Amino acid sequence: TNIIDTFEPMINTYIDLDVIWVRDGRVAGVSRLPAITKSGTVMTVSSPEPANTVIEVNAGWAERNGIGVGSEIRE
Repeated sequence: TNIIDTFEPMINTYIDLDVIWVRDGRVAGVSRLPAITKSGTVMTVSSPEPANTVIEVNAGWAERNGIGVGSEIRE
């Protein structure tokens, strides 16, 4: 299993994102990543613990859908 500990989006990300960190089918953490138009620079976010999958969704989606640490993620 590959471990992911940092995430840097593509340079042309113009929307705020939630970055959902997943390890072995469970959410390890959720990070907010601002759009480059807001931050003015490419930002990197770090996982709160090792993860083997990263899911990008529109900012606020995770909270609106009850996704948080410990949530199960299925294919």
